Amino acid sequence: MKTLVAYLKYATCIILVSGLLLSCNEDRDKTRTERALEETGEAIQEDAKDLANKIEGKTDSVGDKLEENKDEFVAKMQDRSRELDNEIDELEAKIDRQGKKADRKVKAEIAALEVKRDELNRDIEKLRRSSGNAWQDMKAGIRRAVDELDRGFEEAKENFEKDSDN
Repeated sequence: MKTLVAYLKYATCIILVSGLLLSCNEDRDKTRTERALEETGEAIQEDAKDLANKIEGKTDSVGDKLEENKDEFVAKMQDRSRELDNEIDELEAKIDRQGKKADRKVKAEIAALEVKRDELNRDIEKLRRSSGNAWQDMKAGIRRAVDELDRGFEEAKENFEKDSDN
């Protein structure tokens, strides 16, 4: 961007100087000045095109990096969601193995965790399909959802263990 500004300043200076030269020597060497202006204008246009191509290439590489980071984040959140699925399944299996009726509170907590987990999976899928920088806005919400699920699972697990001890 700084380079573009520099080119624009350079072009402005050239145009001003050329304008002064034209006004001073309007009658004399008019064709030579016009040719110089045309050449300068063409050179500036070529430089601007080169700069635009360079800038476009850099923004593409930044976009690629963001996409890579998004893909990494999505994969990480999908892995954590699967881990939570396994932990919930293990807790449900413990309740079933215990053979006695588990506290309704623990069962309700597990049911709520499953609903939140399903919401998280939908949000992760939305994130995966998002484009541009929109995923950055969603990232914090998904992290909060994972943290809530972690806390909820730990609470349900503690409540189950309390019930098992009694």
